[in-house]
Amino acid sequence: MIELCWSLLSMNQEIVIESKVMKINNTYFSMEIYNEFTSDIADKVMKAKLGDDYNKYIQEDSEGNISYTEEGQDMFIDILDNFCDFIAKFGIYSEADRYA
Repeated sequence: MIELCWSLLSMNQEIVIESKVMKINNTYFSMEIYNEFTSDIADKVMKAKLGDDYNKYIQEDSEGNISYTEEGQDMFIDILDNFCDFIAKFGIYSEADRYA
């Protein structure tokens, strides 16, 4: 996960060091990239946290589409929110956050 964060930062992040204080300029990703990245990480964290119990929090419909159960969705959103708050500390945001 850390390697992925650093690779995203290196794409268009500039780090400036001024008198022993590191200043990180904000980086804004398209909603598509941001949502894909954050959702993927949140799902991986959820899988790691739940282990074999992960399957208890997903469901499959008649067409083979997989989604979270209501409880699984709540857990996913909590993890996603925490991850988004975490990467915001490093100046990583979605385009929608630019003028919010």
